[in-house]
Amino acid sequence: MLPQTFRAVAAGARALDELGELGAEDAALARRLAALFPRLPNGGEPRTDKEGGLAEWWDEREGPGGAARAPADEGHRHFSHLYPLHPGDGIDPIASPALAAAARRSLVRRLRAGGGHTGWSAAWAASLWARLHDGAMAHAALRYTLHEFAAPNLLGLHPKLRGTRQGCVTCVGRGAGGAGEGMYQLDANGGYTAAVAEMLVQSHSQVCQVHLLPALPPAWPEGDAHGLRARGAWRVD
Repeated sequence: MLPQTFRAVAAGARALDELGELGAEDAALARRLAALFPRLPNGGEPRTDKEGGLAEWWDEREGPGGAARAPADEGHRHFSHLYPLHPGDGIDPIASPALAAAARRSLVRRLRAGGGHTGWSAAWAASLWARLHDGAMAHAALRYTLHEFAAPNLLGLHPKLRGTRQGCVTCVGRGAGGAGEGMYQLDANGGYTAAVAEMLVQSHSQVCQVHLLPALPPAWPEGDAHGLRARGAWRVD
């Protein structure tokens, strides 16, 4: 998240400078962060683990014989180590295909272990698939979100959770109850609509200013969209 913040401040400073509105204090802050950026771990770039995925922890501990030690909760509902893919802009399949492949491995690994077991988490997975330009998987994640974590009126639901490992406070999974059961939580609704927008247009990449239909599912052969927004004050119809 720090590299994303540093880049955002730099971009804001450049924009203000072009408008002639960059103050002395803001300029000094931008220069200071630019000098600090190379000191970030790995030069501000995500690192990979021994299995070829994105490393969740910088201090990757090893098991017996130097083998990678299994994470305490591989099926966690958060995808925090995938922040550079979404909502960040540090990983892009066009500009950084190797890192995108690593992010995909991590996403698959987490989902196979039971991640995405809340409404907001399932919706986040849809946006991650969209950023990987995989329309089929993004569509599957959307369908899963609606089927499992939405009431008949389409309001998002957070299911009951239960502990999955004694002594591990973060190891929780979906508790008793079936699809469409749980407590109302807005996060899934906001995440769902964000994912749909990401499937239709993206504008975060440094190599493609406005990318139309980056993750169009095969299940959507025709249709139209109006009022989408892209960076740079673009309206996309």
